[in-house]
Amino acid sequence: MTTTYQHLIKFITIALLAAGLYYLGYTKGQAKAEARYNQLQIVQLQTLITQSQTLNTQAQKLSINLERLLNTQAEENLQTTKELNSALNKTANTRVNCVLPTDVMQQLEASRRRAANAAITSNINNSLPATRSNDKQHGR
Repeated sequence: MTTTYQHLIKFITIALLAAGLYYLGYTKGQAKAEARYNQLQIVQLQTLITQSQTLNTQAQKLSINLERLLNTQAEENLQTTKELNSALNKTANTRVNCVLPTDVMQQLEASRRRAANAAITSNINNSLPATRSNDKQHGR
């Protein structure tokens, strides 16, 4: 019985040793796989950070250019306003007694009302209401 007992102990020892080595190999392989995955994630995050920094730099440059363009436009608008005021001031005396026909004034008032109503009741996706002259031209 000693021989059988010794064989059984050797078998159990070899089985435990094999199981232990398998477990060590398995955990080592799992750790390597996790390390590769983590490294890939780090590379992807670094790429994302670099891309974000590039986009941020581009946005800052565009913002500066837009600010310059807006300032230039404001200066041009101011100059145009000054020129228009100057031109209108030169001819102000000729327009003092400017009288328009009654029907023209009524059409202007109707247009003003339609525009005010459209501004209040319409949104950007809706078209403006038709004018009366368009209605008459199309037989409405």
